[in-house]
Amino acid sequence: MSIWEHTVPYKRYKLAIMWSGGMDTTIAWFYAMKNGYKPEDVVMIHLAIGEPYEEKQQKAIKMLSPYIKSDILMFDFGLLRKEIGNVPTPDKQIVPGRNLLIAYLGAFFADRVWLGALDGEMHRYMPDKNMVFFQLTSGILSYIMDKDIVVETPFATMSKSEVLKWMVDMYGKEYTEEVISKTVTCYDPDEWACGKCSTCFKRWIAYVNAGLDWSKYWKVNPAESEVAKSLVRKYKEAERKENYSHYSRKRIRETFEALRKMGVEI
Repeated sequence: MSIWEHTVPYKRYKLAIMWSGGMDTTIAWFYAMKNGYKPEDVVMIHLAIGEPYEEKQQKAIKMLSPYIKSDILMFDFGLLRKEIGNVPTPDKQIVPGRNLLIAYLGAFFADRVWLGALDGEMHRYMPDKNMVFFQLTSGILSYIMDKDIVVETPFATMSKSEVLKWMVDMYGKEYTEEVISKTVTCYDPDEWACGKCSTCFKRWIAYVNAGLDWSKYWKVNPAESEVAKSLVRKYKEAERKENYSHYSRKRIRETFEALRKMGVEI
């Protein structure tokens, strides 16, 4: 969709938040509001590239729009195609270069671009979420646009549990649950929250640690999924070897904390 087809006037903003309709990038808007930005300073940008869960993301954005008091821009770029084998699946979720593409789009509207990335994700196995990516992307966009462009994540030192706890502390549990219930995390193309994939399990951990009622969001307990059990085994092995190159110490400990709160022996 052309920018000229939007009712929002084309202008330059102080901050572009690249918005998936998920929990982290939604909370990023509230985080910006508490850190010196005004609604008119910020634009929320969603780019559809053909992911199988795109319809869910757009539904989430529609439900969340009344809470987000900034301009919203939505673009469609059907990059992913089954015939060329680049459509993500629950088992293979990474879309190479996705964050580079959306950072480039964000730089057309603001000199500062926020992407969603958390502590525990910013390692070498996630090449478009780590600090090397943010530094290189900021550099190349600054070079080609001949101005200082900063591409970053506001949550580089925060886990998903810490981000959700921050929202609860700032806005209260009731309002947080109201807003966050409308966000979507699950990679299942059909179910809103399958409770069986790794993203559901990671979100569940944040819910438990932030004191939110997870049963309002999932029909089944994500901690009982085979994916969750597999991750716990990998986390235990990482702790045994004291190897936190892939799974961070914070992520592991917060996972075990949530499980223990729910009475699961580790």
